[in-house]
Amino acid sequence: MENKKLAPNFWFKEFMEGTALPIKAIRMNYEDFNESKMPELIKLAESLQFIRDCTKEKFGDKFKGFTITAGLRVKRWELERGRSGKSQHVNYNAADIQPICAVDDYMEIFNWIFETFQETWEGGFAKKEPNLRAGKKGFIHIDNRGYKARWTY
Repeated sequence: MENKKLAPNFWFKEFMEGTALPIKAIRMNYEDFNESKMPELIKLAESLQFIRDCTKEKFGDKFKGFTITAGLRVKRWELERGRSGKSQHVNYNAADIQPICAVDDYMEIFNWIFETFQETWEGGFAKKEPNLRAGKKGFIHIDNRGYKARWTY
C-alpha cells in the first residue's frame, strides 16, 4: 500500500513501521494489513493530530512533533511474542509516541502531554517513564478504545 497522509502531520508508513518495531514485525504488518480497518487508523491519526496541535500551541518551536515508536502490531506478531493478541495496537486503535524536541526540553514536554490529556482522554492513556540518564526516552501510549483505561509500564 502506498504511503498516504492520514492526518496533516501523520502518514500511513509511520503506523506500519514504528521506530521500535523489528523488521519481522514490520513485514508482518504489511503482509497482514486489513484494508477495511483503515477508518480506525485514520481516526487514530486524527486523535494524535489533536494532541500534536495542542502540544505545538503550548511549546511552539521547542516541539517538533512525534515519533511513533509502535502503531500497528498485527495479531500474528503479538501471538508470536507470547502476548494475548488483544492489544489495541492489533485493532488499529493505538500508538506509542515520543515527543521530538531537544533533550533539555524532553521531560517538560513529555510530562505536560501526559498530565494534560490523561485525565480527560476517552480511551487508553499510559506511559513508560523515561530515564534519560540511561538513554531511555520511554513513551506515551494512546488508544481509542472508547472508554477510559489508565496504567503505567
